[in-house]
Amino acid sequence: MSTPANPTVSSSSGGAFGSASSNVTTGTSDDSTSGGLFAGGASTSVEAEIQDSLQEVSDLVTSAQTAASTATTKANIATTQATNSANSATASATSATNSANSATASATSATNAATSETNAGTSETNAASSASAASTSASNASTSETNAATSASTATTQASNAATSATAAQTAQAAAELAYDNFDDRYLGPKASDPTLDNDGDALIDGALYFNTTGNVLKYWDGSAWNNVESVDTSNFATNGFAIAMAIAL
Repeated sequence: MSTPANPTVSSSSGGAFGSASSNVTTGTSDDSTSGGLFAGGASTSVEAEIQDSLQEVSDLVTSAQTAASTATTKANIATTQATNSANSATASATSATNSANSATASATSATNAATSETNAGTSETNAASSASAASTSASNASTSETNAATSASTATTQASNAATSATAAQTAQAAAELAYDNFDDRYLGPKASDPTLDNDGDALIDGALYFNTTGNVLKYWDGSAWNNVESVDTSNFATNGFAIAMAIAL
């Protein structure tokens, strides 16, 4: 019986669970010096968890293969023992026949033949016991082989679950990074003077906000200039998208 090959998963060779998160590029404000949302290597932690899960799956497959190999070896040994026992029974029967022929020739030979026949009967009984034990061993080996196959199937299922978890983690990370980037483009945070670009170095969007630390006032971008929030007619908020930006910021 052949055993399944160990699955090979390598992030360095571009395997199915390679470090996909390391290829995601976030805004310049995502680093730890500017207080980004993903400071501290969150994607590295996700990758480490995935690699740990894959190592556990690989260990399970290896254990299943070892159990299957051991079961096959035991089955072969049991078969050999059964053959040897059958041969021993045949030899014992032949010895009994020879003893009976010797008994016809002389009383002494008959006594010896009776003793040999008794010994042959004992050997036959022992042979039958050995055959029964061999049959039990073969049955146990078959059960072990079935259990090994079940373990291999479980390992395959766990590998599939690990792949699904990795994909979900990557999707969640991408969604979180996109949401943060959208928020980061809308609210630029505290600054000492009016910025000319957003935190990613891109053009300002209408309705962008920032808090001016020099004047201690919240300002918004109307598409051409920065204005203090206190001096704005609130009836225009829905038009320039300011209401949405305020809801996100607060």
